[in-house]
Amino acid sequence: MKLHLYILPARGDGDPEGAIRAERSFSTVALQVTKIRGPQLYLTGAHYATWFGYIFDDEYLSTALKQALPVLLNHEKNDFYVFFKRVMKENGEWDCSMCPRIFRSHVQLKKELLIPKISGLKNEYILDGWVEQG
Repeated sequence: MKLHLYILPARGDGDPEGAIRAERSFSTVALQVTKIRGPQLYLTGAHYATWFGYIFDDEYLSTALKQALPVLLNHEKNDFYVFFKRVMKENGEWDCSMCPRIFRSHVQLKKELLIPKISGLKNEYILDGWVEQG
């Protein structure tokens, strides 16, 4: 199994329809999906897939990023990948940020921050699409 995906609720108990859309956006890779409550990804313990990652239930991958995902997961040199996220603000402008989202199974995350505990890991910024919100 290449990827274990964790779907986190963006608000409250989460959005079941949003979780389905989030899961579908990762359909290009073999994966296991676990829906968890709250941003407690650090509590999930050992990861038995080569990679693990997370997405919130109000997010999904753009088509370009979805298509790039199988290629990314076949590279051996990186410990994690950083995706770019964009959100349309109420005034019609884009708000963009960076977010580490896919990690090798040995990477441990900081409590509630969802970023690697140790520095110096090999990472790559992926410009092949966006994490979209909405």
